[in-house]
Amino acid sequence: MRAVAWVSSLLFLVLLAREAVVGHVTAPGRTVASRTGTSPRDSENALLLLQDAERTIPRGASVAFFKPARRSDDQLMYLIALGQLPHHRVVSPEGDPQYVIAFQSPFDDPHARLLRRFATGAVYEVTR
Repeated sequence: MRAVAWVSSLLFLVLLAREAVVGHVTAPGRTVASRTGTSPRDSENALLLLQDAERTIPRGASVAFFKPARRSDDQLMYLIALGQLPHHRVVSPEGDPQYVIAFQSPFDDPHARLLRRFATGAVYEVTR
């Protein structure tokens, strides 16, 4: 009986190692969301964009984070930014932000000036 347990444990360990190598999870993720949810790539990209944007936007400024091409996700984007930008005042896109972080698509607004472009989005300054 003990031999069966050892063989089963060894087989499980081999299968686990194979899965890690095939799934490319041998290295730690770049963010806490890198290997979670149904779209880990989008989650990781959003967190990395917020990290870059935080260095670009002055502390204390009001900021809105959203996907211009998919406004149905506004509430989720607001909550993500709220947790990731502790030194800024996160507002909804309708809340008259000083800065906009546009995720995955450009922000077309005549009052917005592009400050910095990143791989997955951009930071705009809003002038009214």
